[in-house]
Amino acid sequence: MDHDSGNIIEVSPEDLRTTNYQRGIVYKILSGYSSRLVEDLHKQLRQQGIQIQGESAETNLVHNGSGRAHMQRRGNENTSQPGVVESPGGAVEQGDMNHLIAASRELLEENGILILYPTPPNIFYFYIWEHNDRKTGQDKTLIKYIFVFTVTNKQDAWLFEERVWNQDLKQAEGDQLLLFDPSEVSDTFSITKGDMSQMSFWETNHRSMAEDPKTLVVRRRTYYILQDIFAMLPRLESPPDTQNRISYIEMASNADTPKLKLDGRPISNAALEEGQADMIQSVIRKRFLEKGGQEQS
Repeated sequence: MDHDSGNIIEVSPEDLRTTNYQRGIVYKILSGYSSRLVEDLHKQLRQQGIQIQGESAETNLVHNGSGRAHMQRRGNENTSQPGVVESPGGAVEQGDMNHLIAASRELLEENGILILYPTPPNIFYFYIWEHNDRKTGQDKTLIKYIFVFTVTNKQDAWLFEERVWNQDLKQAEGDQLLLFDPSEVSDTFSITKGDMSQMSFWETNHRSMAEDPKTLVVRRRTYYILQDIFAMLPRLESPPDTQNRISYIEMASNADTPKLKLDGRPISNAALEEGQADMIQSVIRKRFLEKGGQEQS
C-alpha cells in the first residue's frame, strides 16, 4: 500500500509496478537508486499512458551537524522562474551514465562542487510534470529524480556555515566561497528547517518578488521535499565521514586552468569514481575554457 505522508506518497519496491502514478505528485521511493528500478518505473508509466519526453536530476545536500541544507538562487536572466530558490539540478544529458551521474554533473556545473565517494541513503524522490518549452511553445511530459546526500565530515562544514540565510535580516549573509555559474545561479547559501517559515510558493505573478534577494520563493514541490528531508534527517543513518566529501573547483591565480580540490589540495584521478575524471574535465572546459567563468564575491 502507498503511504501518503502529507504531500508526498511513499512507494515501496514491491508496489513500484502497481502504483497509479499521477502528474504533479511527489513520490518517495523506499529503496536505493538503480538503473533497473528506473527502467521498471518507466515501463509502468508507459503502461499507464504516461510518455516521458525528458528527464532531469537534482541533488539535495544536507549537513547532519548543523541541520542545514544547501540551496541556490536562480539567475535573473536567461532562466525560467528567475530568482527561485532551489536545489542544484538540471536536464539529464546523453553522455550521463545514469541519473546519479547527471545530478552530480549538474551540481558541478552550477555550483562548482562535486561529491566524492557518494553514498546516498536508501530513498530517493521523483515527480512528473508538464513543462512548456520556451523555444517551441510545446508542452512536454518530464520526470525529475531527486537525490539526498548527508555530509558528516567536519572539514566540509564550510559549505553550510560560511554563507547562510539570516531570518532577521531576511537575506543571505557571509562569504561566498563557491565558483558558481553566474549565467544560471545568482547566489548560494544554506537554510535550516526554521527558515522554511519565510518561504513563499512560486506563481507566475511572483517573478518580481522572487528576484528580490530578501525573499525565499520556492516551487511547491521543492518545499514538500525539503520538509520531508528535514523531518527524516535525525533518523537518517549517517555515512562515515570519509563518504560524501565536498570537493570544489578553485581558480588559482597562477594557473590558466581551475583545479578540483579537497581540503585545499588538488584531487588525483585515482580518488575519483568511474566517469568522474572525464566529467570534471568536460565541465571545466565548458565553464571556464570555452565561455569563461568568474568568481563571485
